Amino acid sequence: SYDGLRTAQQKEIDDAFASAQKPAPTRMTRSAAAVASSKPVEAAAAETSDAAPAAVPAGAPADFDALDLVDPVDVLSKLPKDFCDKVLTVPKWTEKKEMLDKLIEAASSPKILPGDYHELVKTLKKLMADPMVVLVASAVTAAGLLANGLRKDFSQCAKLLLATLLDRLKEKDFRVRDAVHAALENMIGTARSVV
Repeated sequence: SYDGLRTAQQKEIDDAFASAQKPAPTRMTRSAAAVASSKPVEAAAAETSDAAPAAVPAGAPADFDALDLVDPVDVLSKLPKDFCDKVLTVPKWTEKKEMLDKLIEAASSPKILPGDYHELVKTLKKLMADPMVVLVASAVTAAGLLANGLRKDFSQCAKLLLATLLDRLKEKDFRVRDAVHAALENMIGTARSVV
């Protein structure tokens, strides 16, 4: 402890603390960041010139999103015009699965071009009620990938699927359960406007 030190050691420690610079935070709290972002750039620069260097350079944008650099993929153009009707009327489940795999491949992009996906989502909802577990898992996976790629543009479609997905959480098969969890996680960004 400090009291157990000799007086010369105590004096050295006191001198070291006295000569040290006052510590400054290297990162801001959320409330401080919100206040700093609301102030003009010049005022913030004048304030921080005496203090520690700011974590973000003055010229850098505060809300940079890496997805702004990604080109969106047009999923609807990669599907046949009669995809929704055809996937429901095909008699063999293997052919339905192949068609859903093509949709999953097209929707695997991190950014999807917004469009009218209501008919496609209604078709996926019908496939989620199919007795074949493999088709259900594929339909749920496709819906989750669409939610991930479209983000806020998927909110209206998410309203259509939410009840069905929540009902499918009771499924015993792990493939469906895992696909539903992943789809719901992808919909979290759109869920604020769903509820």
